[in-house]
Amino acid sequence: MGKERGWVTVSVHTYQSQRSSASSSQRVFHQEYTVDESGATLNAVSRNGEVEPQEQRSDAPSTSIFIRDLKLSGRRAYIRYERQDGAFSFIPVLDERRTHSAPDFPCHRGDVFLKLGMRGQRLIPWRLREGDVFRLGQAYVLVRHVRVSPAADSGLVEYLSNSSPAASEREVTSPSEEEPDSPPDSAAAQCYICYETGDADNPMISPCQCAGSVKYVHVSCLSRWIQPEGTSTVNTNCPVCKSRYSEKTQALMIRPPAMLLESWSNHRAHRHRHWVSFAQHGTANLGRFVGQNDVVIQDHSVSGEHAFIAHTNGEFWLRDKESSNGSFIRLRAPLRLGFGETLQLKMGKSLLYLQAKRSRWSRIRNRLNMLALRSSDDQYDELSRTTTERPPSESSSPVGSSRSTALGRDAL
Repeated sequence: MGKERGWVTVSVHTYQSQRSSASSSQRVFHQEYTVDESGATLNAVSRNGEVEPQEQRSDAPSTSIFIRDLKLSGRRAYIRYERQDGAFSFIPVLDERRTHSAPDFPCHRGDVFLKLGMRGQRLIPWRLREGDVFRLGQAYVLVRHVRVSPAADSGLVEYLSNSSPAASEREVTSPSEEEPDSPPDSAAAQCYICYETGDADNPMISPCQCAGSVKYVHVSCLSRWIQPEGTSTVNTNCPVCKSRYSEKTQALMIRPPAMLLESWSNHRAHRHRHWVSFAQHGTANLGRFVGQNDVVIQDHSVSGEHAFIAHTNGEFWLRDKESSNGSFIRLRAPLRLGFGETLQLKMGKSLLYLQAKRSRWSRIRNRLNMLALRSSDDQYDELSRTTTERPPSESSSPVGSSRSTALGRDAL
């Protein structure tokens, strides 16, 4: 193999801090690689000598790309040429057994992130799926759950029945234990929002720590409170007792399509969960400003209006809004490298610039194929036009048909 069809140029920039008694500076290690159709491996090493031996196979990549990192080691990705697609692919190495830097934190230092855009650079839309992790500056956001249809499970129904007023009264008192001066059935519990009683179609629940006359609320009334009209923002705290609704209550009230996002900010010291509903509004803004975003992430590296998520044709798309520190998505599947496109990847403290280039002979061959295809299309159009405009033949005309019939009658 060689560069018959193309190659990939890889530029690695590793940033390392240098601290001294006088001042602190940052040193940048710059390396250039060229990957042909035989492929390459991307290895993280703490020193130049710490390189794992590669397996000797006929299809093993011949180029090794080294990234200096004091806390990483081993293979992190592959670059391969896919003959069926006729393009190069960047394939990250996924190792779920690696220890995470913090409990319940979904990422580790060796994860590879694709840069989706920032101010003055190319913006790449990315389709979000459940389990994806993206970065806004130095803040991490996990797509914990995606809800596309109303919840309809037995556990939810059981939860409603157990938290309804009737169920609570059955648990506290029984008919034999009722006092003579107990209120009649007409004095049943009422919703503190609409002052109506509950029924089977619209039950009442006790979702928070409120007691007394404000203990119960209709499911529909609470749903309207959690998400006001014309916004994607979701209120997750009770307006009376200020306690936070349980996760199960939030999942019940949110109108689909919706997403549950979990964010880590301020060096992963703060962790928050955010429900976002797209039932009334097709987009949800993410950023640091409180009054202008549906999901607020308080981190110094997050721009005031950093990114937004759009719901289109049943899919969720993440787009950067020309932020200062950029948006990144963690790669979990092979990434196709389009010819002529430059992609930026981040792993640890290293930035990788990848650009797939097509060889001259490959460009000429593609051009000839396009010209041949265009010529065949023109010939087909000309043939169709000629067939449509051709005058009817003499044998098929009505006059010729009647004349041949008359000659046959005379012969008889």
